[in-house]
Amino acid sequence: MKKFALNLGKKMLPKISNTERAALVSGTVGFDRVLFNGNPKLNNLVQDYKLSLTTEEKDFINNKVNNLCKTADESQIMKNRDLSPESWSYIKENKFFGLCIPKEYSGLGFSPYAHSQIVQKISSHSSTLGVSVMVPNSLGPGELLLNYGTLEQKEKYLHNLAKGKIVPCFGLTGPSSGSDAASMPDIGTVVVKDGIKGIEVNLNKRYITLAPIADVIGIAFKLQDPDGLLEKGEEGITLALISRDIEGLEIGKRHDPIGNAFMNGPIKTQKIFVKIEDIIGGEERAGYGWNMLMECLAEGRGVSLPASAVGGMKVLSNSVGGFARIRKQFKIPIAKMEGIQEKLAEIVKDTYTITASQELMNAILLKHEKPSVLSGVLKQQSTEKARKVIEHSMDIMAGSAICKGDNNFVANLYQSIPVPITVEGSNTLTRSLIIFGQGLVRSHPYLLDAIYSIENNDEDALFKNVKNILGHSVKTSAQSITKSVFRSRSKSKLINYYESQLERMTLAFAASANISLLLGGKIKMAEMLSGRYADVFSNLFHGYALLWKNHDKIQDERLLAYCLDSLLYEMQESLDQISKNYPNKNLGFLVKAVTFPFGKSYSLPTDDTRKYVSDLVTKESVIRDEFMKGIYIPDDKENVLYKVNNYIKEFVEDDESELCKKIRDQVIQVGEFDKNNF
Repeated sequence: MKKFALNLGKKMLPKISNTERAALVSGTVGFDRVLFNGNPKLNNLVQDYKLSLTTEEKDFINNKVNNLCKTADESQIMKNRDLSPESWSYIKENKFFGLCIPKEYSGLGFSPYAHSQIVQKISSHSSTLGVSVMVPNSLGPGELLLNYGTLEQKEKYLHNLAKGKIVPCFGLTGPSSGSDAASMPDIGTVVVKDGIKGIEVNLNKRYITLAPIADVIGIAFKLQDPDGLLEKGEEGITLALISRDIEGLEIGKRHDPIGNAFMNGPIKTQKIFVKIEDIIGGEERAGYGWNMLMECLAEGRGVSLPASAVGGMKVLSNSVGGFARIRKQFKIPIAKMEGIQEKLAEIVKDTYTITASQELMNAILLKHEKPSVLSGVLKQQSTEKARKVIEHSMDIMAGSAICKGDNNFVANLYQSIPVPITVEGSNTLTRSLIIFGQGLVRSHPYLLDAIYSIENNDEDALFKNVKNILGHSVKTSAQSITKSVFRSRSKSKLINYYESQLERMTLAFAASANISLLLGGKIKMAEMLSGRYADVFSNLFHGYALLWKNHDKIQDERLLAYCLDSLLYEMQESLDQISKNYPNKNLGFLVKAVTFPFGKSYSLPTDDTRKYVSDLVTKESVIRDEFMKGIYIPDDKENVLYKVNNYIKEFVEDDESELCKKIRDQVIQVGEFDKNNF
């Protein structure tokens, strides 16, 4: 029996490559495993994860970040294709490159939450400014040095990086190795030159942010040691640091990332000589570069890109809501038109949902967890929902949004959003391969151990793990069917009602995920199925984040219900499509039986609810106040953003007053390109 199980397991369970193994062992598992296990408890989330900023962090955000934003005019930045000298100086002099570098290395020593809030506020004002600050604080290569650098490397680089004396970048992506970065063709060969052991490296990198102005460059390449010169470490992907002035390095002309102004360009070399001690972490870290990258990405993807997305979503929610209240067509504010209300409701829903998820992620990171799977969820979901918010905003503002100019606060975001969709693992890759594909192996309570037992030819361990998987499958399937019957039906206690629904959907997800194991290694290539599973998993995280955020006090009951009803409906439809598209129809029927045995349960919110939700940003409300947190609105009363965010009350009371008429005339010119040209 055990021998049969071992042979069957070898045929069915997915094989793991070395690069996949590095991704699987990077970061930590936590709430993601709870979801795959099918037993989340809201009280555990509430007790385990809290958010807080230190007095120093609050002061920096309220003062230094605001002052930096005052130096930047995004419209001017886009015209000049660069930040102003004043902005660059302020960034460097006030340690914006050293947000997370410990004070012992001259940095600010801020938490991931503070890092997130700083990037969010900056990005709400200028995406170029946000990118220029976020990159040095992630892989660029500060985080790599902190986690893996030798003491000598930390002393050499971190002080100068934190003080802004050097500008860093990191070169990973190449012309033929984008999302599949592990396939990079860049080669480094261990040699001895003039009695010094080092590496001859050939590189061809592109899309490298800050490369055109970088002083120190992190590079990734495949290390070869044909003569056996390595005393420590091994062959494989390796990371090193080089100076801009190293002989043979060519930093090409700037790329033009669809008109965005942040610094970005290619890096090429022809046999540069890199000393062995310039490997990040020293010679003993040779060959471990992919593990290092995966470990650092696990945290970075959960901080910077979600923060920039939320910053843009919040500022658009309130500003476009204000614009809709001010702008009139057919003698009424467009905020009263149902077509506009439909889009505004979606803007509010997505912004509120991602804000909750970002906050829960920050609370998880504050516990020193590095959740690689959940980071992928936040990166993909926040940028996708930001794209939808931006598109709806463009539709609502219409002609005012399509003509770029000093007052247009939508067009630059529209132009910028494809960048975060693409970087740090494209959203297509992240959704269709990483979130569920990696999550199933990494976060399932028994699967990874089963794979290891197969690799080790350990019949006893495999037999035990197979029994555990079968037991877990039967248990979650039975619980899913039972919960579909004995779930709450009363919304009198809103948190309890939705916790019951999410428990039911978590069990349905866990049971159907176990069924996917019967596809064996084929599940890795079934990307459409994997993508739908990823959507369910992501929406479960969003749902629990919303309950976590509102557990102590519900900010707005109808908005919370609108968000959660939408998530439940989306999960239901995804599971329905999973069951209908299984390669094996019998397995598809089984998925249907354990997820919705008595038919579909959830429907979309009503139009009346959509109207109510849309009004939350076109009138004064708790939610408008919530979206105002953590963003930057200029205090210049002549600024369009100031007007659409600070005169809502006046327009609700009497939109035909002289003051309102004057403001309306100014605001509808938001898309005027340049008054000096007319």
